[in-house]
Amino acid sequence: MIKKIVKDKRILLILLVANLILFAGCSQTKVQSVEEETEANQIIDVLRENGITATKDESGEGTNKKFDIYINGGDIEYGAAIQLMEDHCLPQVKPPQIESEGIVPSGEVEKARDLRRMKMGIESQLRKLPGTTCVSVNLGQADDKQLTLNPDPASATVLVKYKTEKFDLNNKQIASMVAGGITGLEADKVFVTLTRQPLRPLPNLDSGRNLRRFLLVGGIGFATILGFILIVFFMRKNKDETDTDYFEENAIEGEITDGESQELLESGDEKRLDNEPEVQT
Repeated sequence: MIKKIVKDKRILLILLVANLILFAGCSQTKVQSVEEETEANQIIDVLRENGITATKDESGEGTNKKFDIYINGGDIEYGAAIQLMEDHCLPQVKPPQIESEGIVPSGEVEKARDLRRMKMGIESQLRKLPGTTCVSVNLGQADDKQLTLNPDPASATVLVKYKTEKFDLNNKQIASMVAGGITGLEADKVFVTLTRQPLRPLPNLDSGRNLRRFLLVGGIGFATILGFILIVFFMRKNKDETDTDYFEENAIEGEITDGESQELLESGDEKRLDNEPEVQT
């Protein structure tokens, strides 16, 4: 009985190892969660452009709705994905919500909310320019003419980082683009900074893929061989149990003595078993 338990535990351990090998060969890792699907698609595009397979999974409902992003691979792919998102300033850091103290928001609160929406809209548009990695826009409200003798006009500062050798637009073109999206903002009051920042070198992804491929193929082969061995084992086990039951039954009926039954079990004399006469009832 003890030997049987030990054997069963060994079989379970072998099956567990085989499952772990297969799991290591085809695992998925969560790298980020975002609230907007458009941003999830941006992250997936960036990862795929750099050789990392990524997918998204929607979860939650209403205000709790989010999109989880998964990649295929292990630690190497995970580190590369995090590095790529950092180099592309993804996910974007959204400005804090403007809260109102009263039930009806004041004029200043409404202006601040409008500026927040415009800032996010301009950043989203600039990020679509080819080669852009990071964008930061700060908008300054114009002073109220009724409260100030010499009011300052509306202004904006724009920082654009790009990864390509050349950028398609210059400072004046970007300033005109930003000013065109905000009423009362003049292009000469938009201060643009363009900075080239190449992506950091990624780790060798091929080594991780080769390891997973090896684990997957090895795991399938190991599981196949293990399955064949288990089939043979259980067939042999069932046969031994059948023989044992037969010996015990005949020993009880007097055809085979206990000593002969034990001797036959140890010797595996199947011919004598076959030649035993049937008991007449």
